[in-house]
Amino acid sequence: MSEPTAGAIESDTPLFDVVINVPPGAQLEEIERLARDVAGIAADKVDRLIHVLRSSPQAKIGAGVTREKADVAREQFSKAGLLVTITPLLTIQTVMVGSYDGTYSCPACQKRVVLPENRQCPACGIFVDKVTDEFLLRRKMMEQERGRIEYQQAKSVKDSDKRSREMMEAAMRAQVREEVEKEYGIKGKKGLSGMVKAVGVLALLMVAFVGGKGLSPDGLPWGKSASSKDNGQPKVMSADSLEKTAQATGADADSATGASSGAAAGGTVDPDLDDPLIQAAAGKQTGGKQLTLEQALAASKTLAKSVGNTTADRAMAGGAVGGKAGNAASQAANDAIDSAIDNPASSVDSGGRTTAGGNTASNGISFAGGGAASGSAGSATAAGAGGSSVAVPKQTKQVLTAEFAKVLAEIGQSARAREVLKAALAASNAASEPEGAAALRNADIKARAWAIQRREIGPARVVSDELKAKIMALDNAAERSQLLGSVAAILSQGGQIAPAIPRDFLSLAADALKSVTGPGQPNAALGDLAVSMAEVFANEASARIKAGMWSKAQASAAQIEGLIKQAPDAWSQLRLYAIDHQIKQQMGQSDKARKSLDAALAEVGKNGNLLQRAAWLRSVAQLSDNAADEQLQALAISLQAQLEPQSGADKARALTQLALLYAAGGLPSKADQSRRMAQSTAALSPADSTAINTDLIVRSDLAMAKVLQGLGRYAEAESLLQRVGGYLL
Repeated sequence: MSEPTAGAIESDTPLFDVVINVPPGAQLEEIERLARDVAGIAADKVDRLIHVLRSSPQAKIGAGVTREKADVAREQFSKAGLLVTITPLLTIQTVMVGSYDGTYSCPACQKRVVLPENRQCPACGIFVDKVTDEFLLRRKMMEQERGRIEYQQAKSVKDSDKRSREMMEAAMRAQVREEVEKEYGIKGKKGLSGMVKAVGVLALLMVAFVGGKGLSPDGLPWGKSASSKDNGQPKVMSADSLEKTAQATGADADSATGASSGAAAGGTVDPDLDDPLIQAAAGKQTGGKQLTLEQALAASKTLAKSVGNTTADRAMAGGAVGGKAGNAASQAANDAIDSAIDNPASSVDSGGRTTAGGNTASNGISFAGGGAASGSAGSATAAGAGGSSVAVPKQTKQVLTAEFAKVLAEIGQSARAREVLKAALAASNAASEPEGAAALRNADIKARAWAIQRREIGPARVVSDELKAKIMALDNAAERSQLLGSVAAILSQGGQIAPAIPRDFLSLAADALKSVTGPGQPNAALGDLAVSMAEVFANEASARIKAGMWSKAQASAAQIEGLIKQAPDAWSQLRLYAIDHQIKQQMGQSDKARKSLDAALAEVGKNGNLLQRAAWLRSVAQLSDNAADEQLQALAISLQAQLEPQSGADKARALTQLALLYAAGGLPSKADQSRRMAQSTAALSPADSTAINTDLIVRSDLAMAKVLQGLGRYAEAESLLQRVGGYLL
């Protein structure tokens, strides 16, 4: 490379030095590949470059070059993954005699003028010696505001032109339509069509009035917020959409009369009430019958037996599963579930036979535990009449319904979550179903927190105080502490709520922690609270990074580091490391982020309990938002290999954790592989088999729905949510 330039040099053009640096954590092999394949640098130059970088991470590739050459070098070497620094050189330019024209640049108006003796700018009238920083700042702000107003005026003119053009096009279209109708001889029907339109609109308004809404602004379709069905975000019609609504009401006679007749027959104008999930939650499901959870479990077993699979029977009987038959059985079972879900009109009777359009009861589906079935892949024939019946417990369904509602609230579908929880809570019995009732109660509180976080219900301070009072009314101190911490983490997301509100919840959680008693409970509650605090600090740091408040973001990140040092146990510490990894990635500190994730994975690897290790690994993947990390995936593969020779419920539960890890990380093929291994696990009791298959069917769909919703694939996410709703509601 070039030698450093000593002293100043003579040049009529500005000159620059170009220096490259290897980014922290970068690999020379990757830089060499990018330099050859992406940057297009000659092979001999790449070899010399790599040779120099092996001895020093910094090298000068240009000395005293022009701006054009420096820019070309920056573009080329940046593509190779290197950091390029361009430094101007001190140069001496030959003085041109007589080049000074006697003008002066006015600091106020930036014009070059000839100053008189009183040094008053003849262009703007400002005395140049009296120009201060405050004056310049005021002038700059005035120019900015003037530009803003000019932009608004130009936009208003543009919008006005657009509306005029649209009105002209509408008039022209009406004229063309009239001419075409006249040409085809349908001109005479216009009067009747107009009358039908008027009658239809009048009937629609009358139904709205009779339904109790009257003619108030809230009773009209455009006078309130409507919940969007494709992405769950609330929408409020603007003036433009009001105009379009009025035009559409008068333009489409068929839709108007159809809406009025539907309303007269008992329909509703509110789109939320027409939502299939809300209808199902209220017990008013219309249309074809959804596939129930028990039917899905039965279909998984029965349809798989049609191709010679007896995995489920052998697992329930405590037998071993192995060889190609076991693999084919698992594949057939998964295909059976997919086939049954894709065709919700079909059902499976208690004897294991597939029937079209059946109305099998949602509870008490029987699993034949005896002999094998015979038949082809096209028809499933039941066998064994002496088996035991296994149904999904009601509390299990309640817990899954609570998770379903939490997912709906998290992705912005608060109206659905509210109705699902309302129906589930009304049907629950806290005395006989304590676990299910607690899960539904906690889900209701978290759903309310998500609604507050999105500012969907009332002033944030008022409704958060109401939610706070509801949590403080709980008797269990551990539950209070956990819920207060979780709500604080939810409210702090997005930076839409004042930071003081989540921190109030954290303070109350710390107070509740003092009342937690019982073996191991205080330590566990302390760890959960530390994780919630870290999530709040991470959310605050993320919002500050987006706002450019770098020093405050660093302060929030430092609080997470302090929590890591004070973690009460390995379980809480690895979760704190995972959160720290995510925020360090957002701050661009790749090396520190890598160390945090490595520390979390090291704690996971130390756990000798394979089931706990799988659960810990899933938590790290979720909190770090990095399920596709190579080292995390390597640890998951190693765990899967250790589980392979095992048997029993712990193996199946561990594989279920891995399947859910992959599903939440958007890795469906790996999730399917772990699911099949879990389903083919030997020596499972009927209850364990049902619980594991239930988790695989419901929680996998919920995880994938969240991933698809985040990717903007709303139709696919909606399909999965409807499917889960059919299972549980």
